Amino acid sequence: MAGDWIKFEIATPNKPEVWAIAGALEVDPDAVVGKLLRVWAWFDEHTENGNAPSVSKTLLDRQVGVTGFCDAMISAGWMTENSGTITLPNFDRHNGKTAKNRALTAKRVSAHKARITNAPVTPKPLPREEKEKTNKSYTDDFLSAWAEYPPRAGGNSKSDAFKAWNARLREGHKPGDMIAGVKRYRAFCDAAERTGTAFVKQAASFFGPSDPPHFLEPWQVPAPTQKQTAGNRTQLPRSDGDLGPWAQANGFGSPRPGETYQQYRVRLQREVEQREREAA
Repeated sequence: MAGDWIKFEIATPNKPEVWAIAGALEVDPDAVVGKLLRVWAWFDEHTENGNAPSVSKTLLDRQVGVTGFCDAMISAGWMTENSGTITLPNFDRHNGKTAKNRALTAKRVSAHKARITNAPVTPKPLPREEKEKTNKSYTDDFLSAWAEYPPRAGGNSKSDAFKAWNARLREGHKPGDMIAGVKRYRAFCDAAERTGTAFVKQAASFFGPSDPPHFLEPWQVPAPTQKQTAGNRTQLPRSDGDLGPWAQANGFGSPRPGETYQQYRVRLQREVEQREREAA
């Protein structure tokens, strides 16, 4: 999806903009590249021209798991925000296969219209492939819910989720209630450390028939704890983006110059174990 963009805009994690984002957020440059890919892939899938008037920076930050990531992209010149609309510059020039597919589709439709104008008989229908694309057009409400849905390990069919979504609409459920349910479920999965694991429900099941529907359940967020522990051993946060704030809150230092997040994690674990030995 965003492969051509990555080649053009980044080329290597040594790109100055990548280091600027990494330094501003205290995230490893290699991780920054991966998170940039997730942002560009989201725009490639959900927009046609790189403009997203209905999406917020908070939502995109949650997509990559780092607060302030969009602001760092804006500072680096790889994202703009104007009157509530978030835009990726030069999107049509660099967004890869999606732009090419749209151009080819426009060409086919134009040729088809020309044949209709010149043909004295009933024109042939559009190819089956284009019919299927039209039939599977996702609504804005569903895309908003899909963007909020917690990522999971394993399959999570978007088309099956859309079928279940439409079935619940036909039963009289409102899109706003379903989107609110997704947000509650995302907060629950984040707090319970289920996000990104196989314990997250498939979206088709979440929107599937149940009594009551899963999206109407309260999904109460468990009370946060100051430390994550297993027995007597303190556990470091799993996300690199949470490592620096956690270290500062618990009296440990920031990453050293030139130190990768993997090296920083190993050093922090040693310091944690040393502190626990001294306290024993």
